[in-house]
Amino acid sequence: MKKTTLLALLFITTLLFSTSFSMKQAKAGILLEPYIGQVIQGSGSSGYASTSNWEHEYTGLIYGGRAGVVFSGLMLGGEYSMQSFEMSSKSGSTTYKDDIAKKQSGLFVGYHFPMHLRLWGTYFLQGEIKGESSPGTHLIDNKSKYNQMSGYGAGISYVIANIVGLNLEYRTMKYKQYIYDGYSYASVYSKKLTVNEILLSASLPLVLFGGK
Repeated sequence: MKKTTLLALLFITTLLFSTSFSMKQAKAGILLEPYIGQVIQGSGSSGYASTSNWEHEYTGLIYGGRAGVVFSGLMLGGEYSMQSFEMSSKSGSTTYKDDIAKKQSGLFVGYHFPMHLRLWGTYFLQGEIKGESSPGTHLIDNKSKYNQMSGYGAGISYVIANIVGLNLEYRTMKYKQYIYDGYSYASVYSKKLTVNEILLSASLPLVLFGGK
């Protein structure tokens, strides 16, 4: 229901802005923005309802893209990104190191200011964290998966010569479901995971057919 409401609001907002700017003969453009970067600080926590709690840390590569429309500086669209990294998990004196694959998608809205500065926010609708390590000596192995994710992000970017964007972004995400070997744990034993990230990236913010 929340996702449907958000999509409906986005559609209505886009329609209103489109109509308004069309009346003023403003040019709309298509935004295509691939990016690649590094998570310079990743942290999180997880645990069963009444047993051990785990603290997680990681860094790693991230790549993805944003696509949408631009109305005289206003940006609206969708975003998708993927990550691969080694995550360290610690509880007391016990530590695991696991290979992780992570992906997420969402909707963003932002504004490109005349002084080459951009600000945006992203609402993440879905995402997944999967283990890639062999079972036996890992906390999150290749039978483990977290999903039913929601979260948000906020970013700032400086665009050099209208070609390259240098971006700083913060993200926070919560995964409500833990699955192991195809079995979804009941809520009373839920192994919920929350992660927070700070990332630096470089992007190519291409605007086609106007949008200035």
